Amino acid sequence: MIAHQRGTASVCQFNARPLRAVNDWLGDYRAFWQGTLRDLKTHIEEER
Repeated sequence: MIAHQRGTASVCQFNARPLRAVNDWLGDYRAFWQGTLRDLKTHIEEER
């Protein structure tokens, strides 16, 4: 994060690029686990 003064205000800049890369990487796992948990829920409901 980079911050600098502009008059009485502090202006902050944030580089989100590294976080976007992590989010993209986690997206594959998110999709896998959402599908797996949905299948588990369906299986449990069918067993009742």
